[in-house]
Amino acid sequence: MSEEVDNNLVGDSGEGVVKSIFDQFSFSNKDAKCTVQILEQKWPVIDLFVQYKRRDNYFFFFLQAKSTIVGPQGEKEDELELKVKLEREDHEKIASFVGPTYLVGVDNSGGPLSRSLENPKAYLRTIRDKAEKGIYSVPVSKKHELTMDNVQKLLEEVATYWESLANNKGTYTSNFAFNETTG
Repeated sequence: MSEEVDNNLVGDSGEGVVKSIFDQFSFSNKDAKCTVQILEQKWPVIDLFVQYKRRDNYFFFFLQAKSTIVGPQGEKEDELELKVKLEREDHEKIASFVGPTYLVGVDNSGGPLSRSLENPKAYLRTIRDKAEKGIYSVPVSKKHELTMDNVQKLLEEVATYWESLANNKGTYTSNFAFNETTG
């Protein structure tokens, strides 16, 4: 008798695993903090909003989490992939966001409430370009695994993105600025 899988439980668990990785990073790092908001049904194509504080600067990025109970697949160790499904339409929507966007594949092959919560495994892939097709896998490798070292690299990448925009965009005048003198 096979047990029916509750896809919402698997998905919610994956989002929780990703949040816990960033929480763990924040607890172990006094100079950089992440605040992660799981968006649930409020945003149809983005699952998590992450705010990153480094010194006195704030940066943000978006994550789409895809969780699977199947586990990594592939013929050879260096070709393993986590099979996920991000359809072309959602890929296009996410790629159109102004800001860094990423797909996180979460390995819940031990079941949504077993191994993955004791030893979470999540793998990161950027979503930047226009979609000619969807994304159907995330590489399972040390380069893509969401370890504490790779979280640091990710956060530096996000900071570099926003700093490069701030340095190149010039200035603008808001229609809604407040001036003490003129109101």
